[in-house]
Amino acid sequence: MKDSRPSWVQMTLLARFDDCSDDVAIRDCTSDRHQEYRYGELSRKVFSISGQLRPFYGERALLLLPGDSQFVFGFLACVISGVTAVPVNLPGVQRLRRVRLMLEHILQDCQPRVILALSSSKAELERMGWHQNRTVIYLDQIAGNAPGIDLKAIRAASGPILLQYSSGSTGKPKAVCNHDDNIHHHHQLMTGMHPTMAGIEPATFGFGGRF
Repeated sequence: MKDSRPSWVQMTLLARFDDCSDDVAIRDCTSDRHQEYRYGELSRKVFSISGQLRPFYGERALLLLPGDSQFVFGFLACVISGVTAVPVNLPGVQRLRRVRLMLEHILQDCQPRVILALSSSKAELERMGWHQNRTVIYLDQIAGNAPGIDLKAIRAASGPILLQYSSGSTGKPKAVCNHDDNIHHHHQLMTGMHPTMAGIEPATFGFGGRF
């Protein structure tokens, strides 16, 4: 029987955007020289990227992003857009060639239709041919002023939220599929371990605080 429940992760994130627009979502974003992002500003960034991702509903997106605010924007845009995020652990955008074999295996394995990256990696991406037969979206070239979500992008709880690959240090990277229920269960475990978090269930996705 098909699971028609809406995604807990997506609905919780949307509720957070609506109910806590003036609250701080992330802070100390030194990489983009932005001290903090409140949920209202974060939502505009995320909705702007999700607008670019709408044609890829149900597909996979490879996140070739460093672990800073741009990664948060890209990952949450995938959640909002009904796209399965495939984040990879990058040692630095300028070092893509050093992890080329790992990335090429991941590309072959998960077959993403779209890549999220920064414009600083454009030349190297094209040199390695990863842009061929895929759409590459450069997040730092998107203005963050979108007003809201296309309701057609509401995702079902049965769909995977992300594919999490191993580092590949001891062999070819292997993926673990994280579904909506997995993330909801982890959130419940966290609220059980930290009772002070219980009061914010279910309106938070857990992206507040420092990196």
